Amino acid sequence: MAGASVKVAVRVRPFNARETSRDAKCVIQMQGKTTCILHPKQAKDAPKNFTFDYSYWSHTSEEDPNFASQRQVYQDIGEEMLLHAFEGSARTSLHAWMRTSPPTSPTRWK
Repeated sequence: MAGASVKVAVRVRPFNARETSRDAKCVIQMQGKTTCILHPKQAKDAPKNFTFDYSYWSHTSEEDPNFASQRQVYQDIGEEMLLHAFEGSARTSLHAWMRTSPPTSPTRWK
């Protein structure tokens, strides 16, 4: 498939009211394109690092210099996707997935 490409972006959203009321702790850190997941109960375990095309930090407020706004996400990936869709590309798709709790199985951390 000539010219085909897959871009992967991840975004950390702010806590919802339930998470805030339970004093949830954020286990995600981001630096550039790297997303780091910390073990929520065993801080001594090595963090898991993943590199993506885009890592968006939207967990805090817009005052945070690392905050990624909806406009930034759109400019980086949305605009190109719409352009391809309007050109008639049948291969343009966006998949959104949200996890609101940590994995329950300890084997997922190994």
